[in-house]
Amino acid sequence: MRKILLSAAMFAASAGATAAEVALTGRAEFGVHNNVQIRLQDFFDEEDRKLSPTRFFQDVDATFMGTGVTDNGTAFGASVDLDEIEAVSAGDNDAHGGVAVFLSGRFGTLTLGDTDGALDWALAEPGDVANPGSLNDEEIGHAGYNDDYMDGLHDGQILRYDNTLGNFGFALSAEMDDGARMTEGMERDPTLAFGSKLRFSLFRGTFGLGLGAQSGPAQTSQSQSERAVLDLLRDFFVDLGLNIDPDLDLPPGPDLELDALLAAYSVTYVANSGFGFGVQYGIQELDVPAGMEDSVNIRTHTHHLGLGVGYFGSRRFSYHVNYGHRHSQSIDVAGVGVAVGYSLGDGVSLNLGANSSVDVNNIEGFSGYSLGYAMSF
Repeated sequence: MRKILLSAAMFAASAGATAAEVALTGRAEFGVHNNVQIRLQDFFDEEDRKLSPTRFFQDVDATFMGTGVTDNGTAFGASVDLDEIEAVSAGDNDAHGGVAVFLSGRFGTLTLGDTDGALDWALAEPGDVANPGSLNDEEIGHAGYNDDYMDGLHDGQILRYDNTLGNFGFALSAEMDDGARMTEGMERDPTLAFGSKLRFSLFRGTFGLGLGAQSGPAQTSQSQSERAVLDLLRDFFVDLGLNIDPDLDLPPGPDLELDALLAAYSVTYVANSGFGFGVQYGIQELDVPAGMEDSVNIRTHTHHLGLGVGYFGSRRFSYHVNYGHRHSQSIDVAGVGVAVGYSLGDGVSLNLGANSSVDVNNIEGFSGYSLGYAMSF
């Protein structure tokens, strides 16, 4: 990591600033990756496989971080993910990708920008437990993985307040409609979240507990249900040997604004020996209008389960595997991801990642892998 020290006058106009620092950190990846999509019932028929050829992969990311501390002990700063800086550098004040600003003191920490909502902040992801990582995050690329909850339903600019009292921490967050996704000229409800977490030492390791809830708008289209009925009719005519297409050129139906509530918890344990595991479970409920509860395209109840286990070995090797499953009235998908890392020294490793997913209802699946070098500096 390269650091550049600046004077307080260069960093902030406030006369009360007594210390400031700018740091630039980065990472780079290069190697190969591949993806395969198949229909499981035609697994042995090569013509029915949808193959993405093995191809080169490279990614470079750099993050600029500026921090300062006033003479009364209040910390402030901003971070910019430089690979997402194009819109910001073009002067678009409504662009928030990769940018966050914070203010921190005895009162807690206030953050605005591209940051985690309170629920995501509080819960530990099973895919992060003792995970050496892989190129393109291949080990968490399966359909059963969940890592953002309801964050990003609006413009991605999140305001979060968090505070830590010893081993306990809590947070509140809000994400508001910027107008770009307004429905029929009406402003959508904001996304609100609460999260809490607790860390404590036990059994020669560290336990982590997370609990929280999030509410916000969810949209579906009435015409989706109508389209599903047409698809059923089309299949019926085909089975009868009739060349009839019941496509009535239906116009898009009006969007339905539904209220959604998500509650979730996580439990993690990381031993001093390097072994770790994590469990995450969440359920989302939609407030569906009377008479539409059985619609094939409206998921009134969605359950998600995530599991992860890993080991950071003492002989350069690290291993991780995770599993996820989503289930509702209309979807039933599951997936597993694996990552193996071999350290070549400080900041450089050779990583292998793979994932596989299955859509239980449609009996379809896909998989992918990546292999290459990862560097941090």
